[in-house]
Amino acid sequence: MKFLQTHRKDLLLIMADLGYSAEHFEYVKRKGRIHIIDNEAERSFSYFRRKATQLHPETKQWVESETFEVSIDGDKPVIVNLWDEVCDAFKEWLGPL
Repeated sequence: MKFLQTHRKDLLLIMADLGYSAEHFEYVKRKGRIHIIDNEAERSFSYFRRKATQLHPETKQWVESETFEVSIDGDKPVIVNLWDEVCDAFKEWLGPL
């Protein structure tokens, strides 16, 4: 999985809005997951973007979809359907400075 430029911009904007600098975190891609590690508090946020292509039974057209697996501090991943839900989870994980 690529760390998409739009995703990176959204996450950096969230960090800035909450008063964090990008240097406060370490970014690691491991086994397709993007890990954002808070170096000072020793906690982590990770997500994985899963893309799928399926044949629609009625229209016989290929339909692409994507879901995200979000994990906070190594807990069991939660599946969400929208990037905005990943951003909301990231905001909650960060909390106010």
